[in-house]
Amino acid sequence: MDVLVVNVPPRSRSMPGDFYPEQMRYLREMIEQAGIKHVIFASSTSVYPNERQLARETDALLLETSESPGILAAEYHMQGGDFNCTVLRFGGLLGVNRVPGSYFSGKEGVAGNPPVNYIHQEDAIRLIQWVIEEGKWNEVYNAVSPLHPCRREVYEENARRMGFAPPASYAETGAWKTISADKLVEHGFEFVFQDPMKFWYQKV
Repeated sequence: MDVLVVNVPPRSRSMPGDFYPEQMRYLREMIEQAGIKHVIFASSTSVYPNERQLARETDALLLETSESPGILAAEYHMQGGDFNCTVLRFGGLLGVNRVPGSYFSGKEGVAGNPPVNYIHQEDAIRLIQWVIEEGKWNEVYNAVSPLHPCRREVYEENARRMGFAPPASYAETGAWKTISADKLVEHGFEFVFQDPMKFWYQKV
């Protein structure tokens, strides 16, 4: 089976609003011309607004309220092609050499209360493999671990285990969301790393 995995570019949220969707429209045409019948679109949980809600795949999303309207529009373009397309809305891709607490070590005014929406890199790879092997096509899945400790807990646990300084201080924030992984679990995907407090990392 030929499968194409399409990834969101890292700077897509800073691009002009119609640039990335137009890229995906053009890519969709090339996919159809090439006769590819299975596509995995690696999207982002940033398509959901930050409304202090539990975000699920069944939520009605609008470009006007999305945190990343360009990525959401790109999802719509890819799902409208003449091929089977599964959308994986990835949260923060952590683990191995990506340690979330290290980015905030010693910093002031760090947002500590919001829940994390992370997935370990190993589970992310396993998820793509699972979609292909199990034939989970024409679906949308939130690709995050099932458990959501607050950022402060994760950062301080990272600091304790890895030996660097935790954030110097924390600030309140009003913007957050919790991304539900229930659909993935209900459809049979088994996480190796369910709890971001227990992700493994390489010490540098």
